[in-house]
Amino acid sequence: MGLKKEGNILKFNPNIPKSWKSFEVEYRYVDTLYKIKINLSSKNEGILVDGDKINKNYITLKNDHRIHAVIVNGGTND
Repeated sequence: MGLKKEGNILKFNPNIPKSWKSFEVEYRYVDTLYKIKINLSSKNEGILVDGDKINKNYITLKNDHRIHAVIVNGGTND
């Protein structure tokens, strides 16, 4: 799927079947929930975390007891 956790970093390099346009996953980091949506059909590359664009291919996971919305636009189809 292209998600890789290293310590408190979650990296994104989506690579999914051609028939998929997107997928969603819920990831729990200690007491914090990350609702992640990967959009491969989007022309707008980048990652949004709680509505804020970040300019890297990963997020830093924090245990702040909240629910976070993560949208990853871009990636490849296998």
